[in-house]
Amino acid sequence: MIVKTMLSIFLLTLATFGNYRGAYDQYILARNQFSQYNTGATRQEAIAKTQKVLVQRNRLMIEYLQSLSSVLTPDINQIVVELETWEKEVGNADTVPDINKISKSWEDRLEKITKLSNAARVLITSNRLGLLQDQLEIFKYPDGNNKTNAKLYEQKLLLAKSKRLEAESKLTNWQENYWGVDSLFSYLRESKDALVSASLLIYEVTPRP
Repeated sequence: MIVKTMLSIFLLTLATFGNYRGAYDQYILARNQFSQYNTGATRQEAIAKTQKVLVQRNRLMIEYLQSLSSVLTPDINQIVVELETWEKEVGNADTVPDINKISKSWEDRLEKITKLSNAARVLITSNRLGLLQDQLEIFKYPDGNNKTNAKLYEQKLLLAKSKRLEAESKLTNWQENYWGVDSLFSYLRESKDALVSASLLIYEVTPRP
């Protein structure tokens, strides 16, 4: 199983962000020229560049969501289809009011997209911690060593699992329930800290040449 990290997800979307940034700069230039000269030609150029930046923004979002699709796959795929359908309508928005309307219809999806992407980020992080925990549970604290540390080792693994599952449990109805993503990541940080402590306990009793 491939478990993505948030860094790998960032790198995957980096090229698409460059395309969006270039389109945004062109949009700003065209918008300023239209504001300054207010001619038919500058209006059409502003509309064309706005269409382009809206498409690039949408593709950046699609790329980001697809990079998270190892979890919550059906929900993410559904929103991606919605965004792809929305993109086909951008070319028909050939007036300023139409551009504003279609841009707003995209922005109306942001709350749902934000909740979904936050839930996916929590699950991806939790899955990585789960893999680390599975590896640590293979190593039983050696018999004959410090019994206090052996007990502490088991306690750290139990704490790590409980905090990870506590974060995941709050994502059952991610669309309906409101939860602060920072609080969920705080549970995962506690889980990670407990796993690090368990790792150090194993390291201390591991024979080394």
